[in-house]
Amino acid sequence: MASPWKAYTESEHICGGHVFLFVPASSTKAIYQMRLTLPGVPAKTFIIRRSLKTSSRTEAVRLATEAFFNYQARHFNALPLDALNWNNLTDLYFERYKESSVRVTNDKYCREFFSKFSNIQDIDETAIYEFYRWRIDYWKDFKPTGGQIGDGLPHSVALVPHYQTLRKCSVAVRSILKFAHERGLITVLPLSDIPASIKNRLPQENSRGTFRIEDYRKLLRCIRKRCYVVSRRLTPDGRNCRTQEVIAIERIRLLVLLIANSCLRPGEATKLKGRDIHLKIGDTAFERSKNIQYTVIDVPSEIAKLHRPRRVITHDFHHTYNYLLRYRKIQEAHGIPYGDDYYIFNKTTDHDNFQPCATYFRKLLDTWDLAYDHSGNTRKIRSLYSLRSFAISMALERGVPPQAVSKNAACSMRVLEQNYFRSLSWNLRGLLVRNRYPESVPADERSFDVLSDNDYEDLQIR
Repeated sequence: MASPWKAYTESEHICGGHVFLFVPASSTKAIYQMRLTLPGVPAKTFIIRRSLKTSSRTEAVRLATEAFFNYQARHFNALPLDALNWNNLTDLYFERYKESSVRVTNDKYCREFFSKFSNIQDIDETAIYEFYRWRIDYWKDFKPTGGQIGDGLPHSVALVPHYQTLRKCSVAVRSILKFAHERGLITVLPLSDIPASIKNRLPQENSRGTFRIEDYRKLLRCIRKRCYVVSRRLTPDGRNCRTQEVIAIERIRLLVLLIANSCLRPGEATKLKGRDIHLKIGDTAFERSKNIQYTVIDVPSEIAKLHRPRRVITHDFHHTYNYLLRYRKIQEAHGIPYGDDYYIFNKTTDHDNFQPCATYFRKLLDTWDLAYDHSGNTRKIRSLYSLRSFAISMALERGVPPQAVSKNAACSMRVLEQNYFRSLSWNLRGLLVRNRYPESVPADERSFDVLSDNDYEDLQIR
């Protein structure tokens, strides 16, 4: 039994004297407590008194040391010395990193769930597991409310999220918590991978609708007809149609051609500026003598998904650039500014003032009965990204080496093997036939094109 005149039965200073570890004489279970101060911070301003809730000296030293370095990291990062919550952490993260995908996922799901934790130290593997279960059930009671696409209403929500959708949440949580661990804001980095028990319950097959050649040609014909109708539509006072209608449909027309002929991601294509697309003349003397030109797209690192700049060559050579020139003439005729510093598909130089293209495109697909995959599966919905998949498939099926397609599309060979196995098989068969029976391939055989030269010329004229 402790002497009545002793205040502590155990006591010591650690962390350079800034942490005083002790067991009060009044504690019947010998529970350790600590008093913590920070170097350079007056004790009148900041001092922590806390029970460590353990009678083990080794565990008490570990907990006290972790707490000291955690508060010291907050002090060095000019953060509040009280409990750091999820919102403060993400604000600090996005000051350092400008990842739009992580920001979207965090704002929509992570912030809503993790905001209930007043201290990020309380976010452990159990909390992350509960987050995944909460995310799976997020839309389970969703019922369509009707209304037109573009009215701000959710459309075609997946009641059970796809595995890749939940993986975005996993990437966001892991990136933010890893940042906190690297800055010393948390001492233990919890596992954030999707548990197998949850992963195995999610659909993992590709749920995005694809375009066949016939559907793509129908899409171009419908867009061409809509452009013609809109350009001749008159207002009640006898003037031509509104500028907004003309620019909207012509912008979609150019965007469809660009993605379907370059394998660009829609998020990259819509952020291109005037200086990023230009026409390049052939390098060899033969190409120059034949006046062979091709469209080159320089994707800057700030808009590329992999944050690395790359150069993309369009599959239709100069036709896309010719239509870009036509689009600029239409902009000029309607008084829309354009130039090297302007976004091609948005009449602004402000990155945060974009006009949505995907919503209008989906509305057009609904109008022309092209919204769903040709298989009839209503879960397979076409989008702008379907045009990128169409471009990759067509390139592989007309014999372009998979390595060249991978380089142009900025996707790994693993992704091609996973998602384009049918087109890869067609590509491999064509190469084997050429090498095994070269006499079966005509010498003047022309590589497969989605559209003929006459189609392209007609598309640019009308």
